[in-house]
Amino acid sequence: MDKENLNLLLNIPLFENISGEDVVSLLDCLQPRVRTYQKDEFIALVGDKVEGISIILEGRIEVLKENLLGQSVVVARFGRGAIFAEVAAFSKASIWPSSVRVIEDAKIMTISTNHFTGQCAQGCSYHRQLMFNMLHILADKALVLNRKVDFLSVKTIRGKIAAMIVEAVMAQRSSTVHLPYTRETMAKMLNVARPSLSRTLVQMKEEGILDFQRSQFVVLDEERLKRELV
Repeated sequence: MDKENLNLLLNIPLFENISGEDVVSLLDCLQPRVRTYQKDEFIALVGDKVEGISIILEGRIEVLKENLLGQSVVVARFGRGAIFAEVAAFSKASIWPSSVRVIEDAKIMTISTNHFTGQCAQGCSYHRQLMFNMLHILADKALVLNRKVDFLSVKTIRGKIAAMIVEAVMAQRSSTVHLPYTRETMAKMLNVARPSLSRTLVQMKEEGILDFQRSQFVVLDEERLKRELV
Protein backbone atom coordinates (compact mmCIF):
# COMPACT_ATOMS: atom_id res chain seq x y z
CA MET A 1 0.00 0.00 0.00
CA ASP A 2 1.56 3.30 -1.09
CA LYS A 3 1.62 6.29 1.26
CA GLU A 4 -1.04 8.25 -0.65
CA ASN A 5 -3.63 5.48 -0.49
CA LEU A 6 -2.73 4.68 3.12
CA ASN A 7 -3.44 8.31 4.05
CA LEU A 8 -6.73 8.01 2.19
CA LEU A 9 -7.76 4.95 4.20
CA LEU A 10 -6.84 6.64 7.48
CA ASN A 11 -9.38 9.37 6.70
CA ILE A 12 -12.43 7.24 5.92
CA PRO A 13 -14.95 5.99 8.54
CA LEU A 14 -14.09 2.31 8.05
CA PHE A 15 -10.61 2.79 9.50
CA GLU A 16 -11.50 5.38 12.12
CA ASN A 17 -9.53 5.11 15.41
CA ILE A 18 -7.00 2.73 13.85
CA SER A 19 -3.40 3.94 13.57
CA GLY A 20 -1.42 3.91 10.33
CA GLU A 21 0.79 1.08 11.55
CA ASP A 22 -2.23 -0.97 12.56
CA VAL A 23 -3.97 -0.32 9.23
CA VAL A 24 -0.92 -1.78 7.45
CA SER A 25 -1.11 -4.90 9.66
CA LEU A 26 -4.86 -5.06 9.19
CA LEU A 27 -4.55 -5.01 5.41
CA ASP A 28 -2.22 -8.00 5.63
CA CYS A 29 -4.99 -9.78 7.52
CA LEU A 30 -7.83 -8.65 5.27
CA GLN A 31 -6.04 -9.42 1.99
CA PRO A 32 -8.18 -6.97 -0.01
CA ARG A 33 -8.40 -7.27 -3.78
CA VAL A 34 -7.44 -4.17 -5.77
CA ARG A 35 -8.56 -3.86 -9.39
CA THR A 36 -8.33 -1.11 -11.97
CA TYR A 37 -11.18 -0.21 -14.31
CA GLN A 38 -11.36 1.89 -17.45
CA LYS A 39 -13.90 4.64 -18.08
CA ASP A 40 -17.34 3.26 -19.10
CA GLU A 41 -16.44 -0.22 -17.82
CA PHE A 42 -19.04 -1.84 -15.56
CA ILE A 43 -17.89 -2.92 -12.11
CA ALA A 44 -21.15 -4.80 -11.54
CA LEU A 45 -24.54 -5.43 -13.14
CA VAL A 46 -27.91 -5.88 -11.47
CA GLY A 47 -28.15 -9.40 -10.05
CA ASP A 48 -24.39 -10.02 -9.87
CA LYS A 49 -23.02 -11.50 -6.69
CA VAL A 50 -21.55 -8.89 -4.34
CA GLU A 51 -17.98 -9.86 -3.53
CA GLY A 52 -17.54 -7.53 -0.57
CA ILE A 53 -17.29 -3.95 0.60
CA SER A 54 -15.58 -1.66 -1.90
CA ILE A 55 -13.54 1.53 -1.50
CA ILE A 56 -12.65 3.91 -4.34
CA LEU A 57 -8.88 4.53 -4.23
CA GLU A 58 -8.87 6.45 -7.51
CA GLY A 59 -11.43 7.70 -10.03
CA ARG A 60 -15.21 8.05 -9.97
CA ILE A 61 -18.21 5.74 -10.42
CA GLU A 62 -21.95 6.05 -10.88
CA VAL A 63 -24.80 3.83 -9.71
CA LEU A 64 -27.54 3.08 -12.25
CA LYS A 65 -31.06 1.72 -11.88
CA GLU A 66 -33.65 1.00 -14.54
CA ASN A 67 -36.99 2.80 -14.33
CA LEU A 68 -40.33 1.30 -15.35
CA LEU A 69 -39.64 2.24 -18.97
CA GLY A 70 -36.38 0.30 -18.99
CA GLN A 71 -34.27 3.45 -19.05
CA SER A 72 -31.06 3.64 -17.00
CA VAL A 73 -31.18 6.40 -14.41
CA VAL A 74 -28.18 7.65 -12.43
CA VAL A 75 -29.09 7.49 -8.74
CA ALA A 76 -25.69 8.27 -7.21
CA ARG A 77 -22.11 9.20 -8.04
CA PHE A 78 -19.08 8.52 -5.85
CA GLY A 79 -15.46 9.63 -5.92
CA ARG A 80 -12.15 8.90 -4.25
CA GLY A 81 -12.48 7.68 -0.66
CA ALA A 82 -16.13 6.62 -0.96
CA ILE A 83 -17.32 3.27 0.38
CA PHE A 84 -20.00 1.44 -1.59
CA ALA A 85 -21.80 -1.94 -1.72
CA GLU A 86 -21.77 -2.22 2.09
CA VAL A 87 -25.54 -2.68 2.45
CA ALA A 88 -25.86 -5.21 -0.40
CA ALA A 89 -22.77 -7.09 0.82
CA PHE A 90 -24.36 -7.81 4.21
CA SER A 91 -27.84 -8.54 2.89
CA LYS A 92 -29.13 -12.11 2.87
CA ALA A 93 -29.20 -12.23 -0.95
CA SER A 94 -25.80 -10.51 -1.35
CA ILE A 95 -26.57 -9.41 -4.90
CA TRP A 96 -26.26 -6.04 -6.61
CA PRO A 97 -29.61 -4.18 -6.69
CA SER A 98 -28.12 -1.69 -9.18
CA SER A 99 -25.44 -1.53 -11.84
CA VAL A 100 -22.16 0.30 -11.21
CA ARG A 101 -20.25 1.98 -14.04
CA VAL A 102 -16.90 3.77 -14.06
CA ILE A 103 -17.07 7.40 -15.22
CA GLU A 104 -13.39 8.16 -14.60
CA ASP A 105 -10.60 5.53 -14.71
CA ALA A 106 -10.75 3.91 -11.30
CA LYS A 107 -8.90 1.75 -8.83
CA ILE A 108 -11.20 -0.14 -6.47
CA MET A 109 -10.30 -2.01 -3.27
CA THR A 110 -12.71 -4.77 -2.23
CA ILE A 111 -12.74 -6.47 1.19
CA SER A 112 -14.61 -9.75 1.58
CA THR A 113 -17.44 -9.72 4.14
CA ASN A 114 -15.94 -12.91 5.64
CA HIS A 115 -13.41 -10.68 7.39
CA PHE A 116 -16.22 -8.86 9.18
CA THR A 117 -18.36 -11.83 10.19
CA GLY A 118 -15.68 -14.36 11.06
CA GLN A 119 -13.26 -14.56 13.96
CA CYS A 120 -9.87 -12.93 13.49
CA ALA A 121 -7.16 -15.57 13.90
CA GLN A 122 -4.91 -13.07 15.65
CA GLY A 123 -7.67 -11.57 17.83
CA CYS A 124 -6.24 -8.11 17.18
CA SER A 125 -7.95 -5.10 18.76
CA TYR A 126 -7.85 -3.12 15.52
CA HIS A 127 -9.79 -5.87 13.75
CA ARG A 128 -12.51 -5.50 16.37
CA GLN A 129 -12.43 -1.74 15.82
CA LEU A 130 -12.91 -2.34 12.09
CA MET A 131 -16.09 -4.36 12.74
CA PHE A 132 -17.30 -1.69 15.18
CA ASN A 133 -16.74 0.98 12.50
CA MET A 134 -18.65 -1.09 9.96
CA LEU A 135 -21.64 -1.30 12.31
CA HIS A 136 -21.57 2.49 12.64
CA ILE A 137 -21.49 2.92 8.85
CA LEU A 138 -24.49 0.61 8.36
CA ALA A 139 -26.42 2.28 11.19
CA ASP A 140 -25.74 5.75 9.77
CA LYS A 141 -26.87 4.54 6.34
CA ALA A 142 -30.13 3.28 7.84
CA LEU A 143 -30.71 6.61 9.59
CA VAL A 144 -30.08 8.53 6.37
CA LEU A 145 -32.62 6.37 4.52
CA ASN A 146 -35.12 6.87 7.33
CA ARG A 147 -34.65 10.63 7.13
CA LYS A 148 -35.06 10.52 3.35
CA VAL A 149 -38.43 8.83 3.79
CA ASP A 150 -39.45 11.66 6.15
CA PHE A 151 -38.42 14.28 3.58
CA LEU A 152 -40.30 12.45 0.80
CA SER A 153 -43.53 12.75 2.80
CA VAL A 154 -43.38 16.55 2.39
CA LYS A 155 -45.03 17.62 -0.87
CA THR A 156 -43.30 20.87 -1.89
CA ILE A 157 -39.62 21.61 -2.55
CA ARG A 158 -39.79 24.52 -0.10
CA GLY A 159 -41.26 22.20 2.50
CA LYS A 160 -38.55 19.60 1.96
CA ILE A 161 -35.82 22.25 2.34
CA ALA A 162 -37.51 23.60 5.45
CA ALA A 163 -37.78 20.10 6.96
CA MET A 164 -34.06 19.46 6.44
CA ILE A 165 -32.99 22.81 7.88
CA VAL A 166 -35.40 22.73 10.84
CA GLU A 167 -34.12 19.27 11.71
CA ALA A 168 -30.54 20.59 11.61
CA VAL A 169 -31.47 23.60 13.77
CA MET A 170 -32.95 21.29 16.41
CA ALA A 171 -29.97 18.93 16.32
CA GLN A 172 -27.27 21.63 16.33
CA ARG A 173 -29.21 23.98 18.63
CA SER A 174 -28.33 26.99 16.55
CA SER A 175 -29.94 29.15 13.88
CA THR A 176 -26.69 28.81 11.93
CA VAL A 177 -26.27 25.20 10.82
CA HIS A 178 -23.95 23.10 8.72
CA LEU A 179 -25.44 20.56 6.30
CA PRO A 180 -22.83 17.96 5.30
CA TYR A 181 -24.10 17.69 1.72
CA THR A 182 -23.16 19.01 -1.69
CA ARG A 183 -26.08 20.48 -3.63
CA GLU A 184 -26.21 17.30 -5.70
CA THR A 185 -26.38 15.11 -2.58
CA MET A 186 -28.93 17.41 -0.99
CA ALA A 187 -31.11 17.17 -4.10
CA LYS A 188 -30.92 13.38 -3.99
CA MET A 189 -31.81 13.35 -0.28
CA LEU A 190 -34.89 15.46 -0.98
CA ASN A 191 -35.70 13.65 -4.25
CA VAL A 192 -35.78 16.84 -6.30
CA ALA A 193 -33.94 18.07 -9.38
CA ARG A 194 -30.76 19.96 -8.54
CA PRO A 195 -31.70 23.07 -10.64
CA SER A 196 -35.08 23.21 -8.89
CA LEU A 197 -33.38 22.95 -5.50
CA SER A 198 -30.95 25.77 -6.29
CA ARG A 199 -33.71 27.97 -7.70
CA THR A 200 -35.91 27.47 -4.61
CA LEU A 201 -33.02 28.17 -2.24
CA VAL A 202 -32.36 31.47 -4.03
CA GLN A 203 -36.06 32.37 -3.79
CA MET A 204 -36.12 31.66 -0.04
CA LYS A 205 -32.98 33.77 0.37
CA GLU A 206 -34.50 36.68 -1.55
CA GLU A 207 -37.63 36.45 0.62
CA GLY A 208 -35.50 36.77 3.76
CA ILE A 209 -36.33 33.32 5.12
CA LEU A 210 -32.77 32.04 5.14
CA ASP A 211 -29.26 32.80 3.99
CA PHE A 212 -26.59 30.36 2.90
CA GLN A 213 -22.99 30.03 1.82
CA ARG A 214 -22.10 26.59 0.47
CA SER A 215 -22.95 24.10 3.25
CA GLN A 216 -23.68 26.72 5.93
CA PHE A 217 -27.26 27.92 6.36
CA VAL A 218 -28.57 30.74 8.53
CA VAL A 219 -32.25 30.84 9.47
CA LEU A 220 -33.37 34.47 9.25
CA ASP A 221 -37.10 33.97 9.88
CA GLU A 222 -37.81 30.76 11.80
CA GLU A 223 -41.59 31.24 11.87
CA ARG A 224 -41.84 31.60 8.09
CA LEU A 225 -39.51 28.63 7.64
CA LYS A 226 -41.71 26.44 9.84
CA ARG A 227 -44.83 27.53 7.94
CA GLU A 228 -43.32 25.95 4.83
CA LEU A 229 -43.69 22.58 6.55
CA VAL A 230 -47.48 22.75 6.43
